[in-house]
Amino acid sequence: MSTFLESFLECRGGSYYEQAMTVETQEEADALFEKLVEEGMYISTATREQAEFIVRENLGALAVPHGAKTLARVLRLFKVVGR
Repeated sequence: MSTFLESFLECRGGSYYEQAMTVETQEEADALFEKLVEEGMYISTATREQAEFIVRENLGALAVPHGAKTLARVLRLFKVVGR
């Protein structure tokens, strides 16, 4: 059985996560976050609250290999805490 992240990355949501690594404005981040959450809820049984948590965790984890500047920007724009 695949995890939420694996399932999500296999569907069109994976490209949204890649887009998230290049987002520069809060407006772009908010719109993309909404797409990610909606897709996450669509492909799983997650509630909105659960999907938001998972998306933020995924964004934080996926930003790490992109370097410190990208990580800091993603954490700030997508309101990822606890990293």
